[in-house]
Amino acid sequence: MTLTGVYVGNSKSALQSFENWLGSEVDAVHGVVGFSNWRDYTSSANWAANDLWRGINEEVLWSVSLIVTDGSASLAQAGTGAYNNYYRSVAQSLLNSRAGDSDPIYVRTGWELNGDWFKWSAVGKSQDFVSAFREFVDSFREVSDRFKFEWNVNYAHGGMDPATAYPGDNYVDVVGMDFYWSPDYQGWDPVKAFEAARDAKYGLQWLENFAKAHGKQTAYSEWGIDSNNAGEYIRLVKEWFNDHNVAYESYWNVTMDKVTAMSDGGISAAGAVYKSLFGDNGDDTPAAMPAASPTTSTPSTTASSAGNGTSRTGTSGNDVLTGNGGENLAGGAGNDTYEVNSSSTVVTESSGGGTDTVRTWLGSYVLPSEVENLIVTGTGWATATGNGLANTLTGNAAPNVLNGMGGNDRLVGGGGNDTLSGGGGDDRFIINRGEGSDTITDFRSWERDVVELKGYGTGLDSYSDLSWRFQQSGDNVIVRLGNGENLTIQHAKVADLTADHFLFG
Repeated sequence: MTLTGVYVGNSKSALQSFENWLGSEVDAVHGVVGFSNWRDYTSSANWAANDLWRGINEEVLWSVSLIVTDGSASLAQAGTGAYNNYYRSVAQSLLNSRAGDSDPIYVRTGWELNGDWFKWSAVGKSQDFVSAFREFVDSFREVSDRFKFEWNVNYAHGGMDPATAYPGDNYVDVVGMDFYWSPDYQGWDPVKAFEAARDAKYGLQWLENFAKAHGKQTAYSEWGIDSNNAGEYIRLVKEWFNDHNVAYESYWNVTMDKVTAMSDGGISAAGAVYKSLFGDNGDDTPAAMPAASPTTSTPSTTASSAGNGTSRTGTSGNDVLTGNGGENLAGGAGNDTYEVNSSSTVVTESSGGGTDTVRTWLGSYVLPSEVENLIVTGTGWATATGNGLANTLTGNAAPNVLNGMGGNDRLVGGGGNDTLSGGGGDDRFIINRGEGSDTITDFRSWERDVVELKGYGTGLDSYSDLSWRFQQSGDNVIVRLGNGENLTIQHAKVADLTADHFLFG
């Protein structure tokens, strides 16, 4: 069954209005994560997932860009893993909002790759696009295996062959296309307009053939019209969806760029046809939209302070609390997330209060008691310190210093040349390909510390592949990982390292 979706902008009330006009609920709403800069990227994902769309009945079909558009990022850099921390941050936000179910979470990235209007265009950069797409997918999968990924092209009569930028079947779950009809560009005959989209060199039929050859479902994450004479066009589109293995489709119900919203009555004749084909004829009364901080069977709160010293208290659910200065944030029970934007913000958790996470761009931060995870956001270097629990500390793309302290910690440096110190306990040091040359200061073989090498693939996926890369340099062991990257294990001897100290993923 094809999911019927709609894009209405970032507005819960607009979704309610569309469903009231349609006379039934849609299956899904199209959510877009901001991409003007990396701060917008991570913060808008958290807001959209855990505030804007939280608690609605509809699924959210996410669009998350490969790179941001402020000039600070490139596909080539994305392909090295430079932005993987941002990807993981967004993935965690999207996952947090879906803690109450186990359904797939659909994510479209790098959309309309064969056009030249987005910064992530694959035109002339197919291999960079492929590498970036794979890093994106791998990063999301590190967070959860629930994510499903759409590879998306724009319908076109020529230009680059999109297949040259296909990242491979292991990285794609759904093959998608965006298409629109504007009479100014495609003529006024609705049947001929549909046939042109269907029969274009890289049109609807091409997409279905390509998807079938790769054993994938298709999706149409954006489609729209700009004519009140579009009734026959809409019928043909609906027939196309019915006759093919389409996972979901999403109508662009916002008036902009030669696309017209149907629900505002401006193209009423076309809207009536759409309602007859995609609605339920009024049999399914749309439910009221939940408030921004809903109360459900697993209560949750999303709250942000203005930085004036107020306090925020969560619920027994999975809360998201933001502090901008001078507040006390107390999540209570549940798996809570704290966005800490000031050193004067105090986070308070109690024992047994779930698995909690602090996200911060501050240059130095020490996890408070009873909080397990710390994620460094932003682009500047940072020192992140644990608290004696079994912590997971994750750096950003800059050089970071991560101190696990006691407990069985998991340290992920991220991009840059990071310094990792596990402290006491059985620690795991995650070394991702393409994320710089890291240094481990206190590898303790007798405490069952482990190095996990990720993303290196064939040629470096076993201890026999690795061991010949060891080099003793004074009191340190240098591990030559290739591509100009080394891992330095301080105060260690090659003779003390065994296969038990390394994992490969």
